[in-house]
Amino acid sequence: MSADPSTATTIREVAAQAGVSTATVSRVLSGKGYATESVRKLVFDAAQALNYRPSRQARALRRAKTKSIAVLVNDLSNPVHHEFLRGVEHIANQADYTVLVADSQRNSELESQILSRLLAEGIDGILMAGSRPTADIVDAFSKRNIPIMPFVGRDGQVRELEWEKAEAIASREMVEHLLNLGHRRVAIVVAAPDRVKSRTLIRRSRLDIPRTELAKVSGTLIQVQVEIRDLYRSCLSHLAALFGGTSPPTAVIVSGHRLLPAVLMAIRDCHLQIPADVSLVAYGDSEWAMAFQPALSVVSHDVYVEAIGYTRTLLAMLGDCDLSELEGTEVISRFTPRASCAPPRI
Repeated sequence: MSADPSTATTIREVAAQAGVSTATVSRVLSGKGYATESVRKLVFDAAQALNYRPSRQARALRRAKTKSIAVLVNDLSNPVHHEFLRGVEHIANQADYTVLVADSQRNSELESQILSRLLAEGIDGILMAGSRPTADIVDAFSKRNIPIMPFVGRDGQVRELEWEKAEAIASREMVEHLLNLGHRRVAIVVAAPDRVKSRTLIRRSRLDIPRTELAKVSGTLIQVQVEIRDLYRSCLSHLAALFGGTSPPTAVIVSGHRLLPAVLMAIRDCHLQIPADVSLVAYGDSEWAMAFQPALSVVSHDVYVEAIGYTRTLLAMLGDCDLSELEGTEVISRFTPRASCAPPRI
């Protein structure tokens, strides 16, 4: 079926083209309820092919708009989030939307309070950067037809796994690089989940892949859990004990950019040099990571492009972004080896 510019395409035609029900088309294009990524792609592709545009009357009846969206970050001090916010603002400004920014400070109670206030103020949609809401919050937003990106179902589970899949590829490349250099005993620094009141999304690739790949060559991954509230002291205490032991690691992986400064200071105060005494890789990139001497090896993706993709998808759900302009959220994660990695000292 092809689009006829002289005739308005109906939602039934879009459903037939996509091979789904009209209810599914309505749910996908309005941002109500759950649909798999494959179904959403079928609907968006069909709507674009048929040049489908919801009528203004239908959009107006759906609900009044405030022309505002919110971005909830879990830690505004993390420089990675700055690029994400720039991407959101870039697209939102083009569509004449106001962007509200809130910082949950890695605290689940504060996060719930913020989300409740945003719901009460009547925002049109919300983007989550680094955390996810609880099922009851998701349900409350869903009942008000307020979409959440990355898409979250009523059970609180994030439905889009593209980022984790892409990062998994780069994580394997990173571990392979360390193995080729000769590293077999590697530490990974993570925030302690039992102490930090946060729903931060810890991608499985950051723990499972290094552990699995090292095990294949009889290597060891040492998980170091640090307290985020007293980050430097916690890093220094754990790393001093680790490097002072009989079998210290020869490489350190830092699971998040927010942890990196404290880890670097702790390594310095343990009187160790990078990479002469220990190699280092971090998740997340920034200009200062490149400027640091030696420049730091990183696993990263373009969070600016990530934010653009998510924001365009959110505005398409709200009917304020042309489907022809909608870009997918596929972003290529990459491992960038720099001078902070070297063969272990024998």
